[in-house]
Amino acid sequence: MSEETEMKITQLEYWEWMSSIHRMARKRLEVVQAESEVKILQMEAALKQAQSTIAMKTKVVQSKDEAEEAKKDYLQVKEKIEKRLGITLNDKMIDEVTLEVKEVPK
Repeated sequence: MSEETEMKITQLEYWEWMSSIHRMARKRLEVVQAESEVKILQMEAALKQAQSTIAMKTKVVQSKDEAEEAKKDYLQVKEKIEKRLGITLNDKMIDEVTLEVKEVPK
């Protein structure tokens, strides 16, 4: 055997070698893809958390605004009644049947 003959590989060895190189490269890409998918899922979770937090804060602000508006409406109605009757409604109650303004029993 000559030196050149000894340095050759078989066709089967070549295809096994090439196949293993391609498989290794593909598996490296699968790792990168899996890591990217995890990052995307983490980012989506963080985004959903942020959206949820914003929605909750918005709801709280809206509820506070609505409560303040309701209080304002109540005070306007109370002031209107007090002006018409010439009395304060503090420490008073209104009878649901007769609509008479009475002192709150102590």
